[in-house]
Amino acid sequence: MDIRPTTPEEYQIFGEFCLEKGIDINPGQAGLNNGTRFGDELVKRNQRITRENLEVIYKDIQTTLVHLDPVKAEYDRLAAYFTDAERDAIAAFLNQQGLDIGDHLLSNWNVVAKFLIENKTASTRYVDENTKTFKTYSGKALPVTPENLKYALASIQRSPQGQHLSWKQQQPRRRFDAEAAKREYEAKKGTVERQEGPYFDPASGTMIRPLTGHVKQWRDGNHTDVTKIEPEPQDVDKLYDRKLAELINAVESNLIRDECRQYARKVRFASSSAREAFEEVNSWLERRLHDRRVSGYMG
Repeated sequence: MDIRPTTPEEYQIFGEFCLEKGIDINPGQAGLNNGTRFGDELVKRNQRITRENLEVIYKDIQTTLVHLDPVKAEYDRLAAYFTDAERDAIAAFLNQQGLDIGDHLLSNWNVVAKFLIENKTASTRYVDENTKTFKTYSGKALPVTPENLKYALASIQRSPQGQHLSWKQQQPRRRFDAEAAKREYEAKKGTVERQEGPYFDPASGTMIRPLTGHVKQWRDGNHTDVTKIEPEPQDVDKLYDRKLAELINAVESNLIRDECRQYARKVRFASSSAREAFEEVNSWLERRLHDRRVSGYMG
């Protein structure tokens, strides 16, 4: 029986295989069980970790393994083509364009990232900023530049893939219907006893019954003109600045907490909205923690 320790190359083969198949290898009970299932089969068959051996074993134990959510599994595969900074740049672009970076962050990210990867040959030359000459781009995907991201989104929206994008939901504003209000009044005026006849106020577009007697006297003596108080913009900023601070302080890892704090300062400085900064840092932190779990297990 072969009892040689597992080599780094074999760990790499296993990690890439699980990444491709969407098998959960994150730290936790599911990842541990999946690794144990493969290990037991390799020992039982006295085999080393090779792509061919894993394929055969996978067919036999596939139904007993825990797989990742398909969207997360695809993100893990696509993210390998980009650096951390490039991943963040794609997410920031999604937010700026009004795409959902909450529940649909990963699915939106996948659509754009996949386009950049599959269309890497669409732009094989770029201008070197130092020499101002054309050079061939030899990376794995189109460079993550504002121009390429805009080109990608515009192309996706014109293709069937555009239906897979999810946009931020905006609450529709209800407009006051003066005609409907007058019709409602006409329908009810015969059933309500009034001291004075109502009149139509063109300013508010509603039917008004003037206050009389002691009610008017009480109103005049105790109330001044009241206007609707809208929250001050700075109050909203204070709220989301506080939420951002709480988000950073809740990070357990000292290293990631420091990274998050530095990233938050940069984002907050560049953003005019504390809410937008909070959403962007929150999405960055989710990806950072997810990437750390994956790279930690594979490393």
